[in-house]
Amino acid sequence: MEFEEFCATYGEISDKSTGKKSTLVLNGAQRAVLAELESCRKGNRPCRLLILKSRQLGISTLLQYYFTWLLLYHCELETFLSLCHNKQLSKSFITTMMKIYMRVNKDNVPHTVSESVMEDSRGNMLMWCSAKNYNAVRGTNIGIAHLSESAFWHSKSSDWSEEVIRSVMGSVGNRPGTYVVMESTSDGKNNYFYKLWVDSLSGITSYKPIFLCWNLVEYYRKELSDEDRKQLQRLTERETQLVKAGYTLEQLNWYRAKRREFQDEASFLREFPCSAEESFSSSSNVVFSDVEIEECEKHVRRGSLIDLVKLDDKVNKINLVTNYTQWIDVHDGSKKRYFVVVTIGGCVDDSKHNVITCWSWREGDVLELALEKRYVCSLDELIEDSINVARYYDHARLVVEVNTLNKLGLSSKEYYIRKLKKRYSRLFLEDGNVGYMMSYKSKLRGLFSFKRRLREGKIIEHSSIAVEEMKNFVMEEEGVSADIDSHDDTLLCRLILCDVVDELGPLTAPLNPKEFYGKRYYYYVKKD
Repeated sequence: MEFEEFCATYGEISDKSTGKKSTLVLNGAQRAVLAELESCRKGNRPCRLLILKSRQLGISTLLQYYFTWLLLYHCELETFLSLCHNKQLSKSFITTMMKIYMRVNKDNVPHTVSESVMEDSRGNMLMWCSAKNYNAVRGTNIGIAHLSESAFWHSKSSDWSEEVIRSVMGSVGNRPGTYVVMESTSDGKNNYFYKLWVDSLSGITSYKPIFLCWNLVEYYRKELSDEDRKQLQRLTERETQLVKAGYTLEQLNWYRAKRREFQDEASFLREFPCSAEESFSSSSNVVFSDVEIEECEKHVRRGSLIDLVKLDDKVNKINLVTNYTQWIDVHDGSKKRYFVVVTIGGCVDDSKHNVITCWSWREGDVLELALEKRYVCSLDELIEDSINVARYYDHARLVVEVNTLNKLGLSSKEYYIRKLKKRYSRLFLEDGNVGYMMSYKSKLRGLFSFKRRLREGKIIEHSSIAVEEMKNFVMEEEGVSADIDSHDDTLLCRLILCDVVDELGPLTAPLNPKEFYGKRYYYYVKKD
């Protein structure tokens, strides 16, 4: 019996529109997966599929029927494994397969062998276990494995899912007639599923990557009323993109109605992405909402590239420091205080960047980006450039993040600290030590302050780079950080700035006080 005939004869599902029982008729997404499964079976090849999907496409239903069909008509003495996030979900998958067995032949229903193993009349074993108890599959000769929602197997660490998959793959022989199907919605980039997807696209693994969009399913359409037609005459930028991509008006109408059920676009894309890129860019643990990102984007604009003069005291020579992006000139006549915030990264790691930012602090406790430069250079050059910017901006208060300096060793750190103190006076100190030490607590403190200022309109962002980093800033068990293949060097300048300014409170002291104290911090100041 061919599979589609099997579905038409024994398939039974609940219709989403009416809630009534109906015959299983495969939708577009199910047919796409079936084509790959049958290609491997008929080609006598091992089947390894990695499926990235939208919600509610019926893929689990397809696999339940397909694997039952294989066990009934094409397999003997094989072992089928259902592996989900918890044991109850794994057993539920098997329970549905049991119901299909009963509809085909009530005398051929698998019997219980142990707590998590059943056996049918052809000698096939059906077993289930939790992904958290993956060691249970070690030593088992598995022929068919279904791994469900594996992108979410990282509650303890990102390596957890890798251990599970390695354990399963070690139990599946690399022979024709074996199947490993891993299917999941996305949970961002900070997990093994994403790494496996990228490697599969590059041909490094034996998995074939398949992305399934919601538009493959006929259910995700909504007929247009006269009012809907009027409303669709005015499209958002996102809706215009969908039209250009070939989405029908009925699909667009469904998207518009469904989108209103979600807080923001990112939340919708986590469930119903239109591409693999969109799917991975939307994580359930993203820190910044669409509303907060849109607030920042309001003021993003192209700045002016400028050069600043740097005087080398040793040889009394003037050099130009180039390619700073400037939005506010210190000589514009307005009364402002300035902060220069520096994060160190690119001095010791080419994959990271050094960032110099300058911020104006004006009446009403409003912070606005004045200047920024993001680049890779030596630590000596970064210190000189930072001092140069601070002097240019009315002898700004200079805040240097020193976490990286601590990694260089005590002697190197002391050398650069002495250089800072010798070359510039208005330095930021924490507990009497030069520089800002970022910790788990201080990063969260700065984050909450930054988000509060966004809500209150008290921070004006001009940098598109910072906005892009906001989109890929995620919350993990270890704290907040950039997602995989992303950066946060520029964003960290904002968090440090907000934390420092909040602690200092209203700045009413004269320009060059001998000491300036905050609740925890103060500035090292000597007479120039």
